[in-house]
Amino acid sequence: MRLTRLTRVTNTYITTTEFKAFAKIVSSEDLQTILNTAIDKIEAITNISLQAGTFRLESDSSLEHKLYYNVSEVTSVTNDLGESVSYTLNSLKNRIYLTDESELIISYSVTTTEDLCKSLKHYVYEYASALYDGQDGMIVLNKVPRNIC
Repeated sequence: MRLTRLTRVTNTYITTTEFKAFAKIVSSEDLQTILNTAIDKIEAITNISLQAGTFRLESDSSLEHKLYYNVSEVTSVTNDLGESVSYTLNSLKNRIYLTDESELIISYSVTTTEDLCKSLKHYVYEYASALYDGQDGMIVLNKVPRNIC
């Protein structure tokens, strides 16, 4: 299984300006890249999207497929031949169920809220600060709540 972020919408809740103030950074070398790396890592640990965007999940044969992050809409479910596949989406929008096992390509969009970002922003900035300072940030990552969703 492989999950790929296709797009990233600029987040107004977690910003490079705020990060610079948090980390007391004077220069601006690749801060957005560092911040995106930190956001991606915190998202992966918590299973919560901190940026709106679209994803493509390539999945192995199974009757049930887990979707990651705060799914707002499934845009397509196709087999490896590109043909649409019939599916059922659960009420939490985090699992797709099929009647026949097949390898899938699932495209979907995710969203976030200010409250979600506020609850995890400190971890993002701490981890980004560690990355900026050339550290691995494991002390920060060990504090992050796991698989919230």
